[in-house]
Amino acid sequence: MINTFKAKLYGIAVLFMIMVLNNPFQGWAAEGDCGYEGGISSGVAINKIYDYKEVVFVTGEPIVVEGNLTVKKTIKDTAESWTYSYASLKNDDETVVLNRTVAYDVVVNKKDGGQVQKQVSIKGTPKETIKVDKLTYTLKKYNFSKSTIIDEKPIAQYFAGEFMGDKTYSVTGGSSVDTVKVTTKGQIYGYNQYWSNTEAQNVEYSIQGTTGGLDWSGTANMGISMTTSKKMTYEENKPDAISFEGGYVQTQNNVGLLQYTSELPEFDSKGKATDYIIKSQDSLNFDTSPQVTRLVAPTLRQIKGHWAEKDIMLAFALEIFKENASDFKPNDYMTRRDFARIMVMAGRLMTNDEVQTAQAAFDTAGSSNTKTKTSASNSKLVQVFDDVPLDYPFYAYIMKAYDKKIMGGLNPTMFGPQSTITRAQAVTLIIRALGFEDRAPGPTAVTSFKDNDAIPAWARSSAYIAEKLGFVRGDSYGNFNPNKNMTKAEIATLLNKFIDYMRQDIIKDYRDNAVMY
Repeated sequence: MINTFKAKLYGIAVLFMIMVLNNPFQGWAAEGDCGYEGGISSGVAINKIYDYKEVVFVTGEPIVVEGNLTVKKTIKDTAESWTYSYASLKNDDETVVLNRTVAYDVVVNKKDGGQVQKQVSIKGTPKETIKVDKLTYTLKKYNFSKSTIIDEKPIAQYFAGEFMGDKTYSVTGGSSVDTVKVTTKGQIYGYNQYWSNTEAQNVEYSIQGTTGGLDWSGTANMGISMTTSKKMTYEENKPDAISFEGGYVQTQNNVGLLQYTSELPEFDSKGKATDYIIKSQDSLNFDTSPQVTRLVAPTLRQIKGHWAEKDIMLAFALEIFKENASDFKPNDYMTRRDFARIMVMAGRLMTNDEVQTAQAAFDTAGSSNTKTKTSASNSKLVQVFDDVPLDYPFYAYIMKAYDKKIMGGLNPTMFGPQSTITRAQAVTLIIRALGFEDRAPGPTAVTSFKDNDAIPAWARSSAYIAEKLGFVRGDSYGNFNPNKNMTKAEIATLLNKFIDYMRQDIIKDYRDNAVMY
C-alpha cells in the first residue's frame, strides 16, 4: 500500500535542477554554447561537438539548416579565445549546405564589486560559404562586437550583454555577381548556478540584397533560450520484499528553444524581388535524451505525518541535510553552524573533493562534538573566528559560507556556531546568497506584513524580496515574526521554496520575460 505521503508524491515532477561547472560528476550548457549566429545547440557536447540548428536569411527567405557545431575555448585570467566550427549544416532536402569557421578574441576585465567585463571581437579572418542550389554565398566581410557584464554572486553568476554584427556576402553562380548584407543586433541575458542554467538571446536582423541590379530588403526577429535542467520524481518501489519503500529519481534534460518571425520580399520566377512582403514565423527546439540518477533513500520513520515531511525528505534525498537520519528531530532549532552547512550544500559551493574532505572531518568527530583531528593540510588554513578553530568539524562549511560572503560572524571575532537562526537572519542570508539584496525598492523597503516595523532595518529589504518570490508568508495574523527561532523543519520548508525558485521560477522569468517571443 502507498501511504498518504507517498501517494501525494508519486509521479509528481518536482521542478528543475542543474549541474555545477567544474564539478567532476556534473556539467551544464555554458554561455555561448549556441553561438551568435541565430541558432541553438543541444547543450550537451560529445568531444566538444554539439548538435546544432540555425535559421539563415541570406536568400531572402528563412531556411533551417542543422548539423554539428564544434566549440573550442582557451580560457586564461585576462584573455580568452573561442573558435566555432559549423560543419556541413544542411536543410531537409540537402539543397542548402553551410560551412563556417569563426574565432573570437575575448578580453577579460575584472571590475570592483565582483563584476567581470568581457569584450569580444573577431580574431583573424572568418570563413563561411552557403551553397543554395547553383548559387554560392561567400562571406567577404564580417564585423562583430560583443560586450558582457558578469556579476558573481555567492551561489549564482548572472550576465547581461549586447552584440552587434554585419556580414557581407558575394553571390555567384547566377547571371550576375550579387551581394547580400545581414546586420544583427542582439541582447543576451543569463545565469549559471547549480539548480538551473539559462542563456536567453533576442536578435534583430536587417537583410539588404542586390539581385540582378535590383535592391531588396527585409527584417527578422528571433528569440532563443537554452536551459539545462533536472526534473525529480518520487518513485514507489514495486516489490514488498525490499529494505526501503521508494526514493527520488533525477532526470536531466537540455532544452533549446528558438522562435522567429520575418518579413521578406517575394521573388519572381527570375529571382527578382517584388513589392509583395511575405510574413513568416516558426519555431525550432532541442530536447536531448534524458540522463537518470537515483538519489539516496534515507529512513525517516520519526517524521511520518509531520507537516514538513515532504520538505525534510527532499532535503535528505538531496543530501542537503546529512546528519544521522535516525537522530533527526524536526522540531529542534537550527543552529548557525548547521545553517552554514546546509547553505553550502544547497548551493553546491564545494567540489566533490571538498565535500568528501569536509564530510570526513565531520563524521570523524560527530556532529555534536566540537573538535576533530587536525589534518596535515590544516597548516595552510586560516582561523578567522575565535570560536571556529581549524579542528572544528564544521570549519570547512563555515569558512566556505564566509568566503562566499553568505555568512559573517556575530562580531569580527566570534561566529557563534551554536547560536540559533531567526527568521529575519535566515531570510536575509538566503536572499544574500541569491544576490538579490539590492533589488528591493528604496533604502528601506516596506513589506505587507503587519509587523513590518518590527523587522530589523538590515533584514527588511530581504524580507520584501523573499515575500515577492514566495519564500515566506505571514502567520495566521499576517505577521512575519522576525525574531522567532527557526526549527529544522521550518528551515527545510524555506530551503525547498528557495530551491524551487532556482529550479523553476527563475527559468520561467528568463524564458518568458527576457526572450521576446
